[in-house]
Amino acid sequence: MKIKALTLWQPWASLMALGHKTVETRSWKANHLGLLAIHAAKRPMGYNERELLGSISCGKGAIRPTGDIPYGAVVCIVNVTGYMPTEKFSPNNICFVIDGFSPYEQHLGDYSPGRWGWITELVFRLTEPIPCQGHQGLWLWDVPAEIERELLEEGK
Repeated sequence: MKIKALTLWQPWASLMALGHKTVETRSWKANHLGLLAIHAAKRPMGYNERELLGSISCGKGAIRPTGDIPYGAVVCIVNVTGYMPTEKFSPNNICFVIDGFSPYEQHLGDYSPGRWGWITELVFRLTEPIPCQGHQGLWLWDVPAEIERELLEEGK
C-alpha cells in the first residue's frame, strides 16, 4: 500500500504526531484528501528543536517530549479533511470557536495572506518512527505491512 507523504521540519512533525498541531500551512493547496504520512526532515533547521518543542504550550499543557526527536523518518499518519485559505484563520475569526481549532494553532504555522491551511486529524502515531528518505512536495510512501494491517484493523 502506498499513501501520500509530506516532509516537515522538526518540531512541527512531532507536534502533529502528538496531536497538538492539526493545521499545516502551505503556500499551495493540494488536491488530496485522506491519509497522509508525516515525515520529519532529515536535518535540523539549526536551532534547539527539543527546547522549542518543550516550550510550546498547546492548551493541553506543556509538551514534554521523551526520547530523541526523530529526523529522517515517518512519525505519524494523519487524515487530511479539507483546506481553508489562511485568511479564515485570523485570531478573531469564529472558525476557531466553531470548528474547535486551538487558538495556539496560529503560533504553529505561517498564516500570512494567500496561503492555505491543510486541516488534519491524527489517525495513527507510530510507536517507533520509520526511517526513510523524504522529498519536497507530496510524495508516495510505501506503508510497511504491519502498519497497513493496523490501519485496516482500525478501518482507516
